[in-house]
Amino acid sequence: MRHGASGFHVLPQPRRERTTLALECGPLADISVGPATAIASQGLAFARTLPSLPYPDVQITFSSSAYTFAGGKVRLADTDGVMMCVNVGRPESRGHIELRSADPFDAPAIFPKMFDNPADLETLLRGMRLAEQLFSTPALKDVVTGSDEVADTRTDNELRDLLRANSNIIYHPAGTCRMGGDDAVVDSRLRVCGVASLRVADASIFPSMVSGNTNAASMMIGEKAADIIVKDEARLDRR
Repeated sequence: MRHGASGFHVLPQPRRERTTLALECGPLADISVGPATAIASQGLAFARTLPSLPYPDVQITFSSSAYTFAGGKVRLADTDGVMMCVNVGRPESRGHIELRSADPFDAPAIFPKMFDNPADLETLLRGMRLAEQLFSTPALKDVVTGSDEVADTRTDNELRDLLRANSNIIYHPAGTCRMGGDDAVVDSRLRVCGVASLRVADASIFPSMVSGNTNAASMMIGEKAADIIVKDEARLDRR
């Protein structure tokens, strides 16, 4: 799973109707005004936090509304603002998933194990510093009046403590049925090893995490799976 942290800045004037972005808010189709009518992020950037890196290691999203993950629920913040979320693009930490029981309808136990590899914490720290630099640019510094957590007034160790306490997963689990290697769950044609007539075609077959959101890659896997199945069936018909 990718994981990240966010920090929001306050706008000088209230601009939007307050709408709670919690699961109990009801169908979004019933809400015609307010932040819930917009997508969560209006801007996105992939960036290197170190010039020596061969590819971007963080994904930064910008939202015209500020929200929190307090209590495990997504809610709008208590003040109007804008927000940047910093995500570790290629996390080194590896979580795992376990069966709770032999009951197939029992929800599994998921252990994200964020920051199990210390390198991810350092990447996120550098990404948060970069977000603070972006908020200090001429385009933004004159329209924001403050911050919920002013990262540039904290030491690196204080910011590390803040990140450990407040970072969350970003709903992109992948790799639990990975392909490739001695412990592969599926083969190169997406067939589950040791199980007849069963394939997996979603983000769980990723051998490693993609840098960005998983939707496009998952769509590609689905299209590839359809092509594989058609060819395999045609091959069987010719026998």
